Amino acid sequence: MKLTDIVLLSLAAAFTIIGVHQLIVITNNENFTVGFTHSYWIFMLSISLFLVFQLRKKKAQAAEKAAQTPGRPTRNPKPVRKPGKSR
Repeated sequence: MKLTDIVLLSLAAAFTIIGVHQLIVITNNENFTVGFTHSYWIFMLSISLFLVFQLRKKKAQAAEKAAQTPGRPTRNPKPVRKPGKSR
């Protein structure tokens, strides 16, 4: 894993923890809907960071797999029919 991937995953985890903390703190004073509404943006930021991490991970795996596999054999093109001959 590269440093960027580690930072993305760490930030996603940190924002999830912060979101849960805010949800608990605000919910103790008011009802659950208000607490979730105030911390919604934190959860969305956390999910977005996690999805970016997953996307980078999939691209890295695809690049690694492409580097390991030898070149694909090319398909032979269909033979071109000569003009003038019909069936």
